Amino acid sequence: MDNEYLKMVLALPGEFFSGWEFNDGDQVYLTEEIDDYSPSDVHGLYTVFDRLLAHDGILDTENWLYVRAVDCKNGRPIPSQEHIQKMILDNQEKQTGNRYNDFALLNLFNKYINSNIFTYAPVTYSAVELWLQYAAWEIYNMKWDGEKWI
Repeated sequence: MDNEYLKMVLALPGEFFSGWEFNDGDQVYLTEEIDDYSPSDVHGLYTVFDRLLAHDGILDTENWLYVRAVDCKNGRPIPSQEHIQKMILDNQEKQTGNRYNDFALLNLFNKYINSNIFTYAPVTYSAVELWLQYAAWEIYNMKWDGEKWI
């Protein structure tokens, strides 16, 4: 994950993630201590893995940091591209009562990328960054200006 994507996600308003439920494999950026027993420097990126953690706390296996889902309440979800696409589909179904199929979703995404709405080229964004920008536009009418959501 690159720093630009993390910056974009952390800058989103909290309501963007309302109703989020953490599952094994999800990524979370912890913004506060988990409990009284956790070290004060837990801020950072973790992977949720309940099946691995039978006890409270954080597990550091050299290169990977794991945390239990129940300990993520003060964290910010870091959505995958699949999560973002599901958010868009769920929003569309909520608004219209109908659900896009994958082809329709890709068509709308393509129109967004080629529209005047998306004006921050020639910056090179990853696919997940582009999907996040589309979701923010589609759901909350927000655009990324390279520094913040407007």
